[in-house]
Amino acid sequence: MQPEFSEARQASGMKLEKFLKMLPSHLAPGETPFFIGYTDTWSPAADGFVLTTHRLMVMMGKNVARSNTWQTITGFEPLPQKRGIQVCPQFEPAYAINRLQPPDRAALQAALEVFPRLGPSSEAWKAWIQRRHELDAPQRGEPLSPHAGVPVMPPSAAVPAPGHSPAHVHASALTSSPVWAGDSAPTPVSAPAPAPAPAPMKVTQSWEHTSLPLGPPNKTTAKSIRANSRGDEEPWLIIASTGAGTLVAFADRLMIIKKGLAQAFMAGSLGGERSTTFYFRDITAIEYNSGFLNGVLEVLTASYQGTANKDFWRGTTRGRNEDSNDPYTLSNTLPLDKFDHAKSLPGLNELRHRISLAKHAPPAPAHGPEAVPPHPAPAPAPAPAPAGIVEQLAQLGSLHTSGALTDDEFTAAKRRLLNG
Repeated sequence: MQPEFSEARQASGMKLEKFLKMLPSHLAPGETPFFIGYTDTWSPAADGFVLTTHRLMVMMGKNVARSNTWQTITGFEPLPQKRGIQVCPQFEPAYAINRLQPPDRAALQAALEVFPRLGPSSEAWKAWIQRRHELDAPQRGEPLSPHAGVPVMPPSAAVPAPGHSPAHVHASALTSSPVWAGDSAPTPVSAPAPAPAPAPMKVTQSWEHTSLPLGPPNKTTAKSIRANSRGDEEPWLIIASTGAGTLVAFADRLMIIKKGLAQAFMAGSLGGERSTTFYFRDITAIEYNSGFLNGVLEVLTASYQGTANKDFWRGTTRGRNEDSNDPYTLSNTLPLDKFDHAKSLPGLNELRHRISLAKHAPPAPAHGPEAVPPHPAPAPAPAPAPAGIVEQLAQLGSLHTSGALTDDEFTAAKRRLLNG
């Protein structure tokens, strides 16, 4: 379907045709954008936002400033004085989308109310349209529809294609629904406006339940993550440090992956990959050292002791693999500037907590014929009695007290029980 551009977005001077051609490079297979709005936000620096069937994307020009799937958004807070909304994602700092026009704010607030609660589905889509209409109608002096459900507009109210007159499109003017995961293709109320064929998708993976504080990893790193996943396993945290590497956290382990043209070159493995897996039970600490702007995240284990602080100023005149303190080449370090570290800090704190829990958890028992005990197995113990020894002694005491057992019988029975 053709995404809707808000009136403010169309009036902002952006070349909508070029934006539509660029947008698929940020989308996953099956992901469909349905609303594109305008904002003027300083932190994060942004000039627009995109609502898709998978997530909320905050844009700065052609780049993605923030991205959160609907499942990872835990709440939001209206900011009336700034004409904005604060988004609260899981394992990430909250951020604001400010200076929104009323129609854009209504569309965004309705999405934040509906999709994290109901999940991406055609039913949530209908609820979004209805809620958006309720939020937007008072701003335009329109009465709310007295009927439940989605208002139906005549076919002439189709979504305008980019380049047409910038007339605002009401929530009720959307005449077709995106295809949602798990839903059959919806039947449109009327034929939507013709749209150019979308460009081929370039992203090959979408992690719907994964926190991405710095955005998604590059394509080659995404392939490596899938290759190191067990079946349908999905990481819960991905910190993609641009040009330096990626930290990936699973349920029981984390990985540092340095792959891709720029990352592999900086890691001294041009054309290859440098990746290491650290199981939570083996990690002794996660350390962060920083200067005025730059910093380094370091994973410490028995094999990686961290005997020297890793920074950017040692060995700058040497080759990529000659300096043992270069954080770009080491397998247990991830260069991360202070701003990216601040964005990633909630996820890193949760990671430290999960590592602590894993280290205090009892080891899982070994199974299968290949499991060999570290010491010779003891002789098999006799089969346990039907009840515990304490319960049996209590029963003997009751029988003795009631007179059913004599003193000699009670003493002999107790001796047999205690001697096995």
